[in-house]
Amino acid sequence: MGYHKEEASGLTDAQQKVLNAVAELGGATPHQLVASGLLAIGKVMIHRHLKTLTARGDLQRIGNPPKVYYQLPQKERARKKLDDLTDLPPEKRELLESFFAFNTGSKLAVGVEGFEEWFRTKQLPNLLRQKSKKHPFTDQLRKALRQSLDSYCQLRQELESQRVLPLELFDGTSRYQGIHADHFIDKVYYLDFYSLPTYGKTKLGCYVQKAKVGDRYSIKFIDRILERLGPIIDFFKSQDQAEAILWVPHSLPRPIGLMDELRKKLGHSYPEIKVMKTFPQEIIPQKSLSDLQARIENATTSNHILTPKAQLMTIKNALIVDDAIGSNATIHCLAKKLKRTSPQMTIQAIGIVGSYKGFDVIQDI
Repeated sequence: MGYHKEEASGLTDAQQKVLNAVAELGGATPHQLVASGLLAIGKVMIHRHLKTLTARGDLQRIGNPPKVYYQLPQKERARKKLDDLTDLPPEKRELLESFFAFNTGSKLAVGVEGFEEWFRTKQLPNLLRQKSKKHPFTDQLRKALRQSLDSYCQLRQELESQRVLPLELFDGTSRYQGIHADHFIDKVYYLDFYSLPTYGKTKLGCYVQKAKVGDRYSIKFIDRILERLGPIIDFFKSQDQAEAILWVPHSLPRPIGLMDELRKKLGHSYPEIKVMKTFPQEIIPQKSLSDLQARIENATTSNHILTPKAQLMTIKNALIVDDAIGSNATIHCLAKKLKRTSPQMTIQAIGIVGSYKGFDVIQDI
């Protein structure tokens, strides 16, 4: 994929070719090396050369037999970028740098690096299975990379054009109304989508996933979410659109809760509509339910408004804040309870991330 093939000292010609092939593929399993057609040697010899190159430090092995993956050492990977992506026009580079990210193990690969990682892990295996013998594999690889990049940028540009000014949020109101026949929320917004078709999680989607793990490593991702959400909350307050905030509570207790941290750091200057989450027997997370009616019933029976009726009646504009909006069931049920108490209340909802599709269950956070 445009890597420079540099000679490593002390290697045989076959070992150098194996090293070049790993670099060309941006990392590979032994099976991928065999299937790539880049090497005119057998599987046994490829394994032998990989073992030698790893022992020398020319390659890094990830995992243990039989599931192993070989890649260039970290410094070499950082230096050997995809040549095809070095000539990106500024507008495409901005789309990648601003919005694209992938979770690579315990690290978050952002921008061009994230796109490369996605291509290697998601597209390369299919490309190896479908490769044509009529053209050099490196040419096929380069063409597929460019097509994937162009398709992503086109999708992201279309989405960016849908952002609502002045806060550049995505309007998810029509999605909400398309799911629930009775409407209790006037407007639903997302900061971004949780994931996109083919390309997986967005950068903000990755942040939410990492933040909801609830350990000490979650703090830095919560801080990044705070940077995005804080100015938006302030704007709603400045426009008298958020007299009080309802922070949707988590179903599962965590040592460090994303919504708890957001409430503590952003909610100190706002009146709060207090909610208590309880379960009659066992805890049933919303993400464990795929049926819409079951999700509505679970949200209705487990979320209880604690703010007194007299206080709710004085609130004209309320804002519901949730971490991820998929089926809209939780915010719908909370809004319904608020409206029953205070019919004149205007309710808006913000999700840090939302579903790209209509009704969707976000399972992995």
